[in-house]
Amino acid sequence: MFGDFDRDGHPDLLSTAVGTMPKGQPDSLDHQSRVVWYQNPGKPATGKWVRHVIEDRLPAAIHGRPVDLDADGDLDVVMAHGMRVECDPKISRHQVAWYENTSAGKGIPRWKRHLVGRLPFAFEANTGDIDSDGDIDIVATAWSKGDRVVWFENAGGGKWTQHVVRTDFRAANQVILADLDGDKRLDIVAGADDGSRRVQGSLLGAMVAKRPGEEKNERASVKVAGRGSTGCVFVVGWRDLRYELPT
Repeated sequence: MFGDFDRDGHPDLLSTAVGTMPKGQPDSLDHQSRVVWYQNPGKPATGKWVRHVIEDRLPAAIHGRPVDLDADGDLDVVMAHGMRVECDPKISRHQVAWYENTSAGKGIPRWKRHLVGRLPFAFEANTGDIDSDGDIDIVATAWSKGDRVVWFENAGGGKWTQHVVRTDFRAANQVILADLDGDKRLDIVAGADDGSRRVQGSLLGAMVAKRPGEEKNERASVKVAGRGSTGCVFVVGWRDLRYELPT
C-alpha cells in the first residue's frame, strides 16, 4: 500500500513482515514481525528507500492500509495482526490496531498504537464510513479458525464497537468496501478460500448472495474493478473470473 507518510509529495510504501514463531510459544516477543514504511527518496528508480519501523513488538502483522483515521491531516495506519495458525485464540494477542501518526507537519512520523478490538486470526483490515455518520469505521476478516467478517464502529473518543457481519465464512481473507448497489452506502465484498460472497451492508441486517455455480477454492482474493456500461459493479477474482452484481 502507498501513502505520503512524511508529506513531502512523494508516495511512500507501507509493508509488513509476518515473522516467525517457534511452535508451542504463542505470540512470543522474538517473532521478527514488523509494520514498516519505506520513505520514497524522490527518485524511486535510483534513490535509496529508507525503512522506518511503525511496530516491532506486536506479532503477526499481515494486511492493513494507510488512512487519516483521526482527521488531523496526516496518514495513520490500520493493521490486522493475526497471521498465526499455531495460536490458541483464547490466549493470543491477535487484534486489529491503528497507529496514530502523532507528528505535526512534515518529516518522519512518530507512532502510537491504539487497540481497535480483539479478533483471533485477523487477516485484513479496511476502512470507510460504513454507518454514514461522518467518521471512519473499520471492516476486518478473520481467517483460519476465525472464519468471519466483522466491522468496528467508530463510536468516537477512542471507543470501538464490534459488529459481526458473517460467521462460518471459511478462511476469510480479503475484504473491500464499495457502493455496489448505488444507494450511497458502502457495501462489503469479502473473499474466502472456499469461495467469495457478497455481503450487502445494512444496519438493520445483512444479505449474503453466492455467485451462481460457485466452487471451492476458486476465489482467494477480490477486487472491485468499477462500474460497467450496464451500471453494474464488476468484481474480479484472482483467476480473473468476472461477473456482475445487479444494482
